[in-house]
Amino acid sequence: MQPLITAFILATAVLVSGCASLNSKGTTIQKMTWKSPEEAMDNYRLVKEGKTTVNGLIHELGFDPEKVSMALRIESPTEIRNTIMGVNPNVRYEDITKNERACLDAKEYAQALKFPIRVTTEESEGNVFLEKLKFKKQRRETGKTLNVWFCYNADTGIVLYKTVSYGHIDQLRKDSDPIPDIIMLLLFRGMI
Repeated sequence: MQPLITAFILATAVLVSGCASLNSKGTTIQKMTWKSPEEAMDNYRLVKEGKTTVNGLIHELGFDPEKVSMALRIESPTEIRNTIMGVNPNVRYEDITKNERACLDAKEYAQALKFPIRVTTEESEGNVFLEKLKFKKQRRETGKTLNVWFCYNADTGIVLYKTVSYGHIDQLRKDSDPIPDIIMLLLFRGMI
């Protein structure tokens, strides 16, 4: 009887504590033409406002909206104006740079390309058994983001303005299910 109690206590301790080496880990790299966000940033630096063509942007530097997932082609002058001027009503036309003004001056010919680039790693944290039984799930996502935006004149094909923002991701997501799938399965089979 004593070995049975010891085995039960040991099994319970293993189930409650979990095992970190069994936690899942995965990397998400979106479809893009560069090997890394750093390479995309290097190509961004090669773009010369007022000189680089949209054709060069796409074919030589890899900023092709057909080959980069989540890329957007923006054709609305209002959206372009809001991106440049922001939502602050105190920003005046005189306050912005000459390249930003060139983009606004293109009026109906102004178009934009936006490339949100994201490379992340997601890793399980916490009790692996509770996660597998779908009681509790805890995942940490870390990575890099790079948001590149180009405004160009659709008539001339010249890039008029460019901007970039970048950051780091480090977030913890916690999910819990009060009635996990295994209990629901047992309920439907009449075992509970």
